[in-house]
Amino acid sequence: MRFVFTLIAAWFFLSSPMLGMDIVRDGKPCTAIVISDKALPIVQFAAEELRYHIEKAAGAKLEIYPESKKPTNIKGLILVGNCEATQNAGLTDKKLPTNAYMIRCIGDNMFFYGDDSADGALSPAAHIGTISAVYEFLETKLGVRWLWPGPLGEYIPKCKDISVNDWNKDYRQRFTSYWPEPRLKWDSPGAWSSQENKDRFNTQSWIWLRRQRANRAQRIDAAEPFRDWWKRFGKTHPEYFALLPNGKREPLPDDTEGVRPSMCVSNPAIYKQLIQDVQSKRRYWDGVYGMDCISVSENDTPGMCTCEKCRAWDAPDPRFEKHDYWKTNGVLITDPTKGNIRYQAILPDSKGRPSPSLSDRYCKYYLAVLKEARKINPDVVVTGYAYSNWADPP
Repeated sequence: MRFVFTLIAAWFFLSSPMLGMDIVRDGKPCTAIVISDKALPIVQFAAEELRYHIEKAAGAKLEIYPESKKPTNIKGLILVGNCEATQNAGLTDKKLPTNAYMIRCIGDNMFFYGDDSADGALSPAAHIGTISAVYEFLETKLGVRWLWPGPLGEYIPKCKDISVNDWNKDYRQRFTSYWPEPRLKWDSPGAWSSQENKDRFNTQSWIWLRRQRANRAQRIDAAEPFRDWWKRFGKTHPEYFALLPNGKREPLPDDTEGVRPSMCVSNPAIYKQLIQDVQSKRRYWDGVYGMDCISVSENDTPGMCTCEKCRAWDAPDPRFEKHDYWKTNGVLITDPTKGNIRYQAILPDSKGRPSPSLSDRYCKYYLAVLKEARKINPDVVVTGYAYSNWADPP
């Protein structure tokens, strides 16, 4: 019995999580950061971010080592990203969801590990698992906040000691694709006092967005896919396009290039063509490929189709029978000098009567495309705008 108890006790202490780890004690470093010899750019940046904030908080600068040169005289190390140690600890045994991450205290070591990609450290497309683990630690343990870009927006509480007790948790981001653009980066150089200041603004903006976990790892986009459809299908498939009150399926008179026709969204042939375009990697806008995401957004124009099937998808609304455009035998303005043709279906009509909402129609359209696409990929998502005359709740 004593021998069995000894074995059980030995197993428990060898496999149990770390009970405590000093990172900084009295302003002096007690550990070091280790990354793979072939660490991805996002992992290298994660290690630098961890060192930077710890030094700002406690005045102690942790050294960063490649795994092949890790120190042997330090009892507990902080391992950042995928490396031999994470593999030996079994952290890489399962594929993580997009941007998911984990923080583990195992033995004497602490691990920050997550879903990463080979994109640049500040690239919107980068998978940001490991660096999100670092930011989780900085926010939770040190109380760090990033209020706006640049050092003046950093809130890093001062401390002399940083230690960690047991930490064994998995995380998954609620949003895996959101990217607010720092639009000023496209301003003309003359708007800046110097190119150096402009470059500094750009860099600090990208760093701030990374710290806010902003990313487009899933490459989700809602850009309009129909901009070139009239050129492609206007003659061969006019049924793809909205039936206007004049009985024709064509671009509006003021759309001389045919880039903003409204679509007949109840036509199933459109769904199959959208999916075919995605599978063949054809996009009007570049950069979003594959069957993970299908954009179904209407062109930058109101929903205008008056065909029976599209109308059958609309919620009952007396405005359909009163508004000049939507009532039976509605009117289409054909003279650009007499009104805004493009917005005739959404603006109040000649008697000031408000237009109806098409939100039910467009929700049914989005769901119909989703149903068709999931025959090919059960995990596909469909993206589209809540816009124009389908911006109200259905």
